Amino acid sequence: MSVLTTTPKFLYPHSRQFPFDEVAEEIVRAIEKRNWKVPGIAIEFDIYGSGEEKYQMVRYITGDNFKLYFCRVQGKLNDRWNDVAALNEVYIPEQIMEVYEDESGPTYYLYVGKNWEADKEWFMNSIKVHSKLDKKP
Repeated sequence: MSVLTTTPKFLYPHSRQFPFDEVAEEIVRAIEKRNWKVPGIAIEFDIYGSGEEKYQMVRYITGDNFKLYFCRVQGKLNDRWNDVAALNEVYIPEQIMEVYEDESGPTYYLYVGKNWEADKEWFMNSIKVHSKLDKKP
């Protein structure tokens, strides 16, 4: 019995919904030209789909003071899968911006705590709904 392995089709950000979309594509392509290895920057990939319809994309690009999260729909690939390789969230010190393909955003979060270094991990990686009610910065 032979097992067929499908090489996933790589998806690039190509949406032009927001002014920064072209830059997001340029960033992914520039890092790819460097074999996905840039000192101080971590790249996380995602593969989705099944069978002959497998897709690969950059999920996160992360550095010490930023994180880019790619997961915004930028079109259909077929009847079953969406192309979700567009930039969805931008994290920079004390700020997060989220955008959505349905134009219901953007959502902007501003850190208002008193100790950024202590709260950085929490702010960049947690849900911020009701943070004041939960006594979080």
